[in-house]
Amino acid sequence: MYLQIFKELIVEIEYDADDKDEFIDYCTEYCRNNPASLKVIDECRQDYNKHSPIWWYPRDTFLFRLLNSSLRELKCLNIWKLCFFVKDLHEALIREQISSPVSVAKLYRCQIVPKVNFERMKRNIGGLIAFNSFLSTTSSEDVARSFASSIDQNHVSLVSMIFEIDIDTSIKTFVPYASINHLSSMRESEILFSVPSVFRIGKMKQFDDGVWNIQLKRTVDNDQQLRQLGIYTRQKVLENQEVSAILDQARTKSLEHSHVIVSHENMLKFVQLMLHIHQFDDALQILFERWTDLVDEDTITSRQTLSVFQSFVNPVERLSKGSNTDQNRLEWIENRLNDSPPTDTNELANLYNSAACLTNDLDKELDYCLRHFKLLEEAGHMTATTFI
Repeated sequence: MYLQIFKELIVEIEYDADDKDEFIDYCTEYCRNNPASLKVIDECRQDYNKHSPIWWYPRDTFLFRLLNSSLRELKCLNIWKLCFFVKDLHEALIREQISSPVSVAKLYRCQIVPKVNFERMKRNIGGLIAFNSFLSTTSSEDVARSFASSIDQNHVSLVSMIFEIDIDTSIKTFVPYASINHLSSMRESEILFSVPSVFRIGKMKQFDDGVWNIQLKRTVDNDQQLRQLGIYTRQKVLENQEVSAILDQARTKSLEHSHVIVSHENMLKFVQLMLHIHQFDDALQILFERWTDLVDEDTITSRQTLSVFQSFVNPVERLSKGSNTDQNRLEWIENRLNDSPPTDTNELANLYNSAACLTNDLDKELDYCLRHFKLLEEAGHMTATTFI
């Protein structure tokens, strides 16, 4: 259910051309040693808007492999870098579902899973199974069988299976799905589901060739067990006392810039969820990248936003203190303090506070703390985040 919450936040964010460029830049860096993929990325940079994201999705294996492995393994920093495309692909599937509804009632998917996962599935008949990725299926049983027959069935640690998925096309769910044959270079009678897809496990039987047949039924929005799981997960995130307390403290100190909180709310919620699952380093990196962008902008709005971000950054620094990735931020802060310290007293005090939070040198930590409090004393108030 974590992925469902991440997806809900991603699709509510408004993206622009800069976000598309950042997505493509990230793909370029990821594929820097793969000339074939770089060629596709160059095409994407030039012609992205000429095609549906469904057309780009299967163009080269790197994109759907990177995207789906990041989603399955909940690599939140990767997901954040790819969120522009996640939303674009999700919304394209919604449009296709509306304009060309799927009429078939049964779909198939061949999959290889570790034996331990298969045994867990056998014990969970009647329970739920979630696919934490964009899910490719086919309306052709023959296509699924051909994939299954090409796999070595003698591998003792893996199990080959064909999911037989029953869908009620008259019932709408929060996860769109659509036929993508006319938009994709693949020709496999393919129906693509957005993320995450949840099904209920039905009967299981083994074919003569050793392949297992697993019957799945698509869940609906009002599925009681799924609803309860969603409520529990959201409450679990919101009731994380340490994370909620530091973020509430940050919001309280930033009431005068509430419009900034609203404009970045989903990004900050995304970070809050990352903190809950203890991805502190990556959460800090997301905040730090946005923070440096705001410093470079140097406008009235960006300076107001910086004040808000600093309120969030300081507590995250406390949670992640001692990690390797902190050193990049500490080096950046110390260089700024030495080379071009800000003239704004509160901003300068916050920088010293950040340096104190990040350094492992006790002498430096004490020095940064004293400078931080001295600046607050000179300003005659305590609007900057106090050191803890």
